[in-house]
Parts: sequence; structure tokens; C-alpha cells
Amino acid sequence: MCGKRGARVHVFCAACRKEIERAAVAEGAGAGGRDGAVSGRPREPRTPDGQAIRPHGVSDGRTLSFESALALEGDPDGHAGLDLANPDLVSVARRALSFHPFYVTEFRVGNEPPVRASDGSVSPARGVCYTEAETGDILHVESGDEGQSVGLCDRYEQKVVVEDLLAKPPRRVDAPLSEDRETLEIPPALSVDECEAEVREIVLEVRDRLARQGGSGRRRRPRRSPVRCKTSTVFVPMLRIEFECAGRTHLRGVLMSSDTVVHDHIAVCYYAYGSRGVCPARAAAVCARCGRPMCRRHIACAEDGEYRCARGCGGSAGAGPGGQGADTDNWRIRGELGP
Repeated sequence: MCGKRGARVHVFCAACRKEIERAAVAEGAGAGGRDGAVSGRPREPRTPDGQAIRPHGVSDGRTLSFESALALEGDPDGHAGLDLANPDLVSVARRALSFHPFYVTEFRVGNEPPVRASDGSVSPARGVCYTEAETGDILHVESGDEGQSVGLCDRYEQKVVVEDLLAKPPRRVDAPLSEDRETLEIPPALSVDECEAEVREIVLEVRDRLARQGGSGRRRRPRRSPVRCKTSTVFVPMLRIEFECAGRTHLRGVLMSSDTVVHDHIAVCYYAYGSRGVCPARAAAVCARCGRPMCRRHIACAEDGEYRCARGCGGSAGAGPGGQGADTDNWRIRGELGP
């Protein structure tokens, strides 16, 4: 294996990647793995003629290619603009375009008819389930028979992703590499087998509950019908930008499949995070001493032209209360807006 890497890309090159995949398949077959997959690794979907479809990223040094991903709608090298009175105090510390895995699982319950309860509820006989592969969170379930749709996510970021997954079919995506931006493939923390086991458990749990309720006035004995699943992996592109000011870090997250800003810490007044109340205004400037973004009400311009917190601050982020401005670990979709 050559071990070469593309420019700032955290995946092996095409030649090396193929050797790793062939070795992994051989190891899984020798260990008796199902469908020739190594335990803990997602199974590769296959075409009707048995040909493997590899949705995961492969780099040729110029692009990072995915066979099954949502297309980029915006410019991954953009979104660094700041609507502040003193943007010269803010620098871009890091920019990363990351592709996050989501599982789309089609399920079908045996050949038995759906179970109908006395209140009219019907157990799903077939449908589609959307799962975030990084966390194992089931985000959305659709029933193909009754046309029912249930959204299980409550964070804005997840809801926007689900809307894109429902509205936009996956396709081959070639993401251009850049010297000023990292391009990452985020590995799933949940295997396909684990995902399908969770989907089966949820479907059968609903079916058993409705069967126990009964629909004809007599007690029904729940039956554990087989649930067949077919899962595909879809990668969703997201852009993370880290801004630094006076030792404090602020994050901006953009869902690139719809060019939607899902969170923007530097554009919101810091008082929105404090215990002294919520400030709905957008940030007008950053404090030159502590690096916090403030609105016009909570920041003041001194005689020397420097912007400072109107009610005083604790100095730089490293020395003042609150410490570092944001978590700088490998980025996931997050709903928190705290500094």
C-alpha cells in the first residue's frame, strides 16, 4: 500500500483505498461475516447484477469523490464574510468541508397484514427510516402504506438535513480540494447491521403495542414478524468555519447541500448565551479585549475607535471567565449556541 495522501485530505488515495477495501472484504469472508463485511463496518450496497457500489470517498489528489452524496449547492470556499464594524480583528483559523454519513433504510414487515388498533392507528408494513450514522439518532420515518410521516428530530440542524434528504436524490459528487480548506470524510460510528437492528426493534415495538391494544375488542397475541431491511449510505456535505478573535473561537456551520447557515456563533450577540437574559439582536462588533460578539446595545466604541463591552469584560478569552469560546473537536451537526 502506497500510503500517499491528497492535499490535506484525511482519506487514502484511490490505489491505496482499493487495496484496503479488498483486504477488508477478504477478512470478513474468512471470519464468516454477513455479506462479506467486517464486523462494525458498513456493508456495501450492490446493484441487481451483484456489482458493489462504493459510496465512500476516494481521492485522486484533485477531488474527493463520492458515489452517493447530496450535491454542493454553494461555494465551499465562501461563507467567510463578516457583517461587523471591526472585522479586521477576526481571522479565519480553520475551514473544513466535511461529508457526514446518513443511513436510508427501506423496511418491510413479512407478509402479514398491518395491525390496526381501536383508535385507528395502523402499524407500518413498509416504509423508509433515516438515521444519522454518527450518533445513531433516527431522524425521520415514513410509512409507505398509509403515507404517514413522523419527524423524530428536534434540533434545527437535523430538520434541515432531513428536508434535503427527502427532497434531493443522491448522486455522484466530486468535491474539489483546496490548499486553504480541509476536505474530510466523517466515518460512521454506527454500522449498517446496528442501524437495521434498531429499525427492526422500533417497527416491531409499534406493531406489538398496537396488537396488544387490539381492534376487535378481544385481546390479541403479538406476533414477532420478520422485518426485512435494505440500507444505503448517503453523505451530506457541511462546511465548518472557525473564527478567532482575542483568543476566543466562534463557529459557523453551513449545510452545503442547500447552502443554508445552520448556526452562526459570531453573528449572534453574546448576551443570547448569558444567564442575565436573551438578546435577540445580531452582533454589530466584537470586543477588542475579550473577543465576544455584541450587538449595538451591549458594545461601546471608545475614543480611540476600539470596541469594548459596554458593561466591562474580563479581558481576553484565555484569562477571563468562560475560557475558550467554542469546542474545537471534530465537528458534527450541533444545536448548541453557547460560547
